[in-house]
Amino acid sequence: MKQTERRPEVNMEQDYPRNLQVALSISLISIILLFSLLKGMQITPYSRPQAENITMLEEMAALEDITVPPPPVQRPQVQVEVAEPGETPDEVDVNADIDNWDFGNLDVAPPQVDSVFEPYAVEIPPEITAFVTPEYPEVARQAGIEGRVVVQVVVDENGRVIPGTERILTSTNEVFNEPALVAAMACTFKPGQMGDRKVKVRVNIPFAFRLR
Repeated sequence: MKQTERRPEVNMEQDYPRNLQVALSISLISIILLFSLLKGMQITPYSRPQAENITMLEEMAALEDITVPPPPVQRPQVQVEVAEPGETPDEVDVNADIDNWDFGNLDVAPPQVDSVFEPYAVEIPPEITAFVTPEYPEVARQAGIEGRVVVQVVVDENGRVIPGTERILTSTNEVFNEPALVAAMACTFKPGQMGDRKVKVRVNIPFAFRLR
C-alpha cells in the first residue's frame, strides 16, 4: 500500500504579521490614489438659471397687484320705538265706541258660486227629463254599421246643457260623433242640488246606434 504524503502544516501565527503589513500597504495605496483622483476633479457651485429668477419675480409682482376687497358695507340700523307698558300707539284709539261706527256704506257682495260638480259630489244628481234620439247617419245605415257614443256635458241650474261644454268621451266610430253631440245639446234635465241650492253638474249621456 502507498503511504499518503503529509502536507506541511501552515503556521498562521507566524504569517499573521506579514499578512497584516501587506493589507495595510494595500489600504494606504488605495487611499492615496483616491485623494489624487478627487484632487483632479473640479466642483462648480450650483447657480439658479436666469429664466427661473425672472419667473419668480413675475409671480411676486402678480401677488403684489392683487387688491384686497373692501369690507362689506354695514346696513344702517333702524331704531324701533317700543311703547312703554300702559301706553298705546297714537294711530289706534282703544277707547272708541264701536256702536257709533257706520257700516251702512260698506258694499259687501255675496260670494259667487260658479263651480261645476261631479254627479257623485252632489246630494241630488241631475235627472234627464227629455231624451233626444240622435239621427242615424245614412252612410252607417247603408254600410250596416252600429256603434255607441258617450257625450259629456254640463247641466246648469235650470236643467239645460251649457253650450260649449259638450265633448266626446268614448266612440266606436267617428261617423256617430256629430249626431250624438247634436242630440246631447237638445236633452233637458232636472237640475242637481246641494241642499236647497241648484248647482251645475257634469253629466255623461250614452247614445246607442242600432239598426232595427
